[in-house]
Amino acid sequence: MATRLANTVISTARHNISEIYIVSDSEIALYWIKSSKKVPVFVKNQREKILTLKEQMEANGTKVNFYHVTTDHNPADAGTRGLTAEQINTHEWVRGPRWLEENPAIWPIKSIDATRGETEEIDIIVASNVQTPDETKKQESLIDLARFSKMDNALRVAARVGKTAYIWTQKANATKSLPIQLKNTFEFECTPEISASDISLAEKLLIIQEHRNIDVVALQRRYREKHVERDEQGIIRHKSRLQNAAIPHDTKSPIFIPHDSELSRLIMQKAHVENGHCGMDHTLSLVRQRFWIPLPAYVFKRYIKQCVTCKKYQGLPFGAPIMPPLPKDKVTVTRPFESTGCDFMGPFMSKTQEKIYVCLYTCLTTRAIHLEVSAKPDYRSVSQ
Repeated sequence: MATRLANTVISTARHNISEIYIVSDSEIALYWIKSSKKVPVFVKNQREKILTLKEQMEANGTKVNFYHVTTDHNPADAGTRGLTAEQINTHEWVRGPRWLEENPAIWPIKSIDATRGETEEIDIIVASNVQTPDETKKQESLIDLARFSKMDNALRVAARVGKTAYIWTQKANATKSLPIQLKNTFEFECTPEISASDISLAEKLLIIQEHRNIDVVALQRRYREKHVERDEQGIIRHKSRLQNAAIPHDTKSPIFIPHDSELSRLIMQKAHVENGHCGMDHTLSLVRQRFWIPLPAYVFKRYIKQCVTCKKYQGLPFGAPIMPPLPKDKVTVTRPFESTGCDFMGPFMSKTQEKIYVCLYTCLTTRAIHLEVSAKPDYRSVSQ
C-alpha cells in the first residue's frame, strides 16, 4: 500500500521528488523485501509488486528508502487500536508523528536496504531460548521404543527405569560428598509401586528423549506457518492461537511428535485401542488434543496395518454381496398405501394388565406409517 501511494504521489506531483521515505513497523515484512530466500507464494507476489514499483520510481529519478520504526513511534497503529473522541483531536494519528518535525539525523528509524536479487539471507526466526552447539552429537536413546507394541508397556518400563535411577542416585549421594544429580528423574517417587504420577513423568521422559536430537531452528524453517518453540522442560511445542482459551495446556500448545518416529506409532495405538478401535477421523481428533503430528493420516494408516483386531472384523474372507435391484412396488409411483408392508411390535402392557401389540403399516412408495392396536400378532386379529 505504501509503495502504491508513493508511486501515485510521484506521478501526480508537479515538482520532481528526489527522495522518498517509506516507514513501517513490520520488521518481518521489511526483511522479506530485502531477502531473496524462498518465501510463501503470497509473500513472493507482494514482494515482486513492491520491488517493481520501487524500480519504476527510481527509473524516474526518485530514490526510495525503506525504514523501520518501533511501534511506540508509529501513530498509524491508532487506526486499528481505536481512539476516543477526546484523544482524536490531539493525537498524532491526525497530524502525523512529531519526530518528523525534528532533524532527520535523530529520527527513531532504522534503514533497511531493499534490493532485488540480494544473496544475503535474513533468518527472521527468533529462538531466544535455544542454544545450538557448533557440533551436534546425536545422543542415543535410553529406551528403544521399537521393541514395544503398546504405549502402556513402554511407559511402565520408562517409569521403572526412572525410579531405579533415582533410588540409586539417592543411595550413592548418601556416601559421597559431591552429589549426583540426574535430570528428569528426581521427581520420581521412591516407592517400589508405579503410581499415576510416575506414568506421567515417564511419558515426559520419552518425549524429551524424542526431542533431544531435534533441531528447533530447522523445524521452524520447515514449518514457517507454525509457531514452534522449545519450552523450559526441553519439550518442543506448537503454540496455537488458543492461548487465552480455558482448555488444558497441552491443547493450547500441542507437543510435536515426528511422524516417522516410534513414539508416534505408540501414541496412535493407545488412542485407537482405548476408544474401541475407532476409525481414523476419531483417532486423529483424540490425538490432536495433546499432540501435533505432521502427516497424521500416514501414521494411522501405517499403524492400522498391524492392528490384529481390526483385521479380524474388517478383513473378512468374503466381501458383502451385491445388492439386488429394488422391488417394483417400491419404485413405482402409486397412491399412498396402495403397496403396503405390515409388521408387529410388542407386546406392551395395557392399563388393565393385558398384553397388546401394535400393528405397523408402511407405505412402500412414500414410506408413510400407520399404527393400529392389535390383541394378537397374527393376521386374524388385524382383519377383524
